[in-house]
Amino acid sequence: MEKQDWSGAPLAYEVTSPASIFMSLASIRSQVKIAVYTRVLLLGLAGQGAAWAQSATTTPVGIVTVAPGSSAVTTPLFFYYGPPLAQAAVYEGRFTAMAGAVLTDSGASWTVNQFNPAVSAAARSHYIEVTSGVLQGTSFDVLATAASTITADFSFGNTSVVGSTYVIRPHRTIASLFGVTNQAGLRAGTELTADLIRLWDGVKYLDFFYSSAAGGPGWRKVGDGVTDHGGRVIKPKEGILFKFTGGTSPTLALMGELQGGVATILIAPGANFVNPVASIPLTLGTSNLFTNNPATGLKAGAPTTADVVSLFNGAAFDDYYVRSTAAGVQGWRKAGDVATDRSAVVIPPGTAFIVKRTGDPRAFSWKRPSLYTPPSS
Repeated sequence: MEKQDWSGAPLAYEVTSPASIFMSLASIRSQVKIAVYTRVLLLGLAGQGAAWAQSATTTPVGIVTVAPGSSAVTTPLFFYYGPPLAQAAVYEGRFTAMAGAVLTDSGASWTVNQFNPAVSAAARSHYIEVTSGVLQGTSFDVLATAASTITADFSFGNTSVVGSTYVIRPHRTIASLFGVTNQAGLRAGTELTADLIRLWDGVKYLDFFYSSAAGGPGWRKVGDGVTDHGGRVIKPKEGILFKFTGGTSPTLALMGELQGGVATILIAPGANFVNPVASIPLTLGTSNLFTNNPATGLKAGAPTTADVVSLFNGAAFDDYYVRSTAAGVQGWRKAGDVATDRSAVVIPPGTAFIVKRTGDPRAFSWKRPSLYTPPSS
């Protein structure tokens, strides 16, 4: 089923619902405001309070605003951001057949290359998010589109998605998330003076900025002040490390859909830079990161042998792990403090974090818990 594209405006501000959540998180020097509404209600919200109950069958959408720090930045301020809302879906359907990575939806009527670039295989434009079945919450890029088939960049093995529902979403890019002309208000300048958007490539950070230097304005990469990098894709579960160098620290306001069901995020051996796509707070204890089985979650142990979750506190990362001794599992602890229970430590909306998978050589799929009960269609 074709869906209306709500993704046109980067960092858009919208009318919100009667219900909102507001919380202050002094530990990371930020404020997060979450407002949720539905598309059906959006057109007739004013004076139509009774209509709210009639909009339960649509996907909730809304805005989340995050203020990373004080408005007067006199020294570099770092903030680890995870876009908390998903890009609006442009299609939803159900898989009716599959052959390897070629997935069929017999109810679809697409055009060739509708959800993928026609030329560069490296420039992925859309991805699929599975919304039911054994792979619920898993996402993968679209490699090719035909009339009723899509080729996925995913190895399914013996797992079938026939009968599973799904949505197709466009990838966000630097330009679509922060504005082609930097509507987000990041500090422009040179690679030495501008605010930096830092993205992990699996080995190192790549730094991007909005240039106001000679040669024309635009999104550039440190070390390459000429090429336009506004089209650089930001994957849906990818974290962003900001370095605000001075001037004003902008409030980040993002509009999108709540990814309220289970989100499946691969945690591989080594460092994982994770965006939980969470529009409400999680805690370490409710995150489902620890399952008491190192094949499906974090490995418990001592600070030097356990897997570690690193949360940014505004100045540095605090390391947390699940402590286990000969007496059994002791629970979540902070490095340097083996006594205090840390299961209530909050992972705020709009923040990303690092998982250091060093205690076990196996990858696992983290099942981030559902955030709300999705409406029935």
